[in-house]
Amino acid sequence: MSLADILAALEALLRDEQAAVAAFDVGALEGIAAAKAEAGARLRELAGARGLGAAAPAVRAAAARVTALAEANAALLTSSVTAIAETLGVRMAPGTYDSRARLRQHMRSAGTRVL
Repeated sequence: MSLADILAALEALLRDEQAAVAAFDVGALEGIAAAKAEAGARLRELAGARGLGAAAPAVRAAAARVTALAEANAALLTSSVTAIAETLGVRMAPGTYDSRARLRQHMRSAGTRVL
């Protein structure tokens, strides 16, 4: 598989992930996560040694699209988890910052009683 093929597969997986998050389809998300991990490993093998600097402009554009989709999905997942936590009465404890200066929050039970 070429870099372009792997990036196209990742782009399709990320679009499927958006649809699965919107539908709260946990089963689909588990399958997509496994497929993304496999595609990511193949991408690291191919791009790791040579990087994307010498890649064709179309490959760099595909990599930029994949990066943007991955970041959008991360934000969507965070928003979904936060909304569900608030609905269930779970408090988000202040956390630490990641490498991009985004706050990482940790969930903590707020004495919610499940009936």
